[in-house]
Amino acid sequence: MRLIDADELIYFTLGDDEKSLRFVPSEFIEQAETIDAIPIEWILRYLFDHPIINYFDSMIQDWRKENEID
Repeated sequence: MRLIDADELIYFTLGDDEKSLRFVPSEFIEQAETIDAIPIEWILRYLFDHPIINYFDSMIQDWRKENEID
């Protein structure tokens, strides 16, 4: 899964009323920058499995290894 910042996308609108359609061309999504984000489920699983004092440092390092991120 590749996560992007949807707030940075450029939306187009078809129509001018409450039924108008907003969309983002697929090329814009494909070209969007990937962001670092850790899913909540992963964090909760990590905290359950790793009862250590320095959670966040170890958590981020392990998440990056699991997701092959430098």
